[in-house]
Amino acid sequence: MTAPFLEASGISKRYIRPSGDIVALDGIDISLGRGESIGIAGPSGAGKSTLARILCGMESPTEGSISLEGRDIQRDKSLRRRIQMIWQDPAASLNPYMTVAQLISEPMEVFNTAGRDRLKERLDELSGRVGIPKRLLSMKPHELSGGQCARTAAARALAADPIALVCDESFSSLDIPSQAELMEVLEGLRDSLNLSLVIISHDLFPMMRMCSRIEVIRNGRIEETGKTGEILSAPQSPWTRQLVSSLLPWPFDPQRKAGYHPGGS
Repeated sequence: MTAPFLEASGISKRYIRPSGDIVALDGIDISLGRGESIGIAGPSGAGKSTLARILCGMESPTEGSISLEGRDIQRDKSLRRRIQMIWQDPAASLNPYMTVAQLISEPMEVFNTAGRDRLKERLDELSGRVGIPKRLLSMKPHELSGGQCARTAAARALAADPIALVCDESFSSLDIPSQAELMEVLEGLRDSLNLSLVIISHDLFPMMRMCSRIEVIRNGRIEETGKTGEILSAPQSPWTRQLVSSLLPWPFDPQRKAGYHPGGS
């Protein structure tokens, strides 16, 4: 594994309720190298989305810490823009009253990642990186397909100049061709920009294609962690075996990973 630059150590999250506290996360550790992709798998209610928000600095952990290049993101809030989120439903996360050009440009203006004289140039660069044709820049989200909304969300995230992207169930609302398109976009960004990716999903298929390692979360705790091929072909936890066998042909052949395409055989 490459040297870690994003580390979450002992992350716990407890929500206080009159009826009793809810423990969403309990002692989660994550270590991510620059340019690496890891998967966080688990069922609904496992704590995955809570973890995503904490990684991006949108929520504070009850216990534990998160560091980016050795600096605590809870103490240094300027670091938070360097970890951006692509949400579960890309279309719903976009302001319906803004054009694609405005949606991509807004973070550049907020975070001052491009001067006014370079705004148009940077817009063209980002839209080109994710494959958005210029004819779509004047359109609004309701005029776009699911895949086009996902590309817009990716370009908007890039506009903040991040070094890591957290994808929280970003594929779940897309049809199979759009899922494949988004995977291709994210892989291209990872490879060309040396971005790190955290793929959070209940579905193992995106992780099979994109991730070098998988951490399986259940009831807010790490159930199992390991290399993707090992997790998929020889899971140790009974619950992980159940998860894998419910989604993949069993026994799983990790050699199929390289040739996997959603919807293919």
